[in-house]
Amino acid sequence: MSNKFNDILQEINNVKVTIDSYSPSIKQPVQLSPLTLAQQKSIIESSADSNLSALFFNSVFFKILKQNVKDDISKYNTIDRVNFALSLRSQLQDSYTFNEIKFSLNEVIEKNKKIEYELKEQEITSDNFTFTVKTPNLVLDDKINNIILSKYKGDNINSSKLKSLISDLFVHEILKFITKVKVNDKEVEMHQDINSAVDLLERIDSSKLTEITRYINSVRDIEKTFATLPGSASSVDIVPDFFII
Repeated sequence: MSNKFNDILQEINNVKVTIDSYSPSIKQPVQLSPLTLAQQKSIIESSADSNLSALFFNSVFFKILKQNVKDDISKYNTIDRVNFALSLRSQLQDSYTFNEIKFSLNEVIEKNKKIEYELKEQEITSDNFTFTVKTPNLVLDDKINNIILSKYKGDNINSSKLKSLISDLFVHEILKFITKVKVNDKEVEMHQDINSAVDLLERIDSSKLTEITRYINSVRDIEKTFATLPGSASSVDIVPDFFII
């Protein structure tokens, strides 16, 4: 690369700015670097595989947040991811059109600062089982997503494989939220060994996990609340197309 290009790259680094976002989980402002063109390109490319597109997108978006969040990324969870996505997209273009109606993404972000919710770590007991559950942080979410991606990436997803993928997604999604399992006086940290944790989880009667799935659904409902457009029952889908201007 010529000296002139190196000089311009240095100037680009010197003039980089940050944008303000907000973390609902810790109720504090967060500084983000804006999306680069290369990052926007990687988001768009993540939609290439229709069966795994959600996982690819979340994996790509985690890498971007790891680069762009001016803080320890493990402090933030999947609810924060919605707000961070809104902030990064609003920097590209604040206007967002849904059903031929234009909305301001900054108004969504301001609305979100006023949302109050309680979703702390909980213990859920069912007979001899005690499960400790909480919203997964972004590092854990990415770790488990990548286990699924590694298993199925490059495969031809036929109908049989698709059934296997869906069942694996179901089990691993539950595992994201369970930090500990205690049976009588025996307890294990579930995220120390993901493969062993999956095997353990699959041996538990589904009836013992009903309250856990309710907890997971409550988290997803809160995420949707933060993606809801002002004065509307509709919500933004945080998918690759959201970042195409």
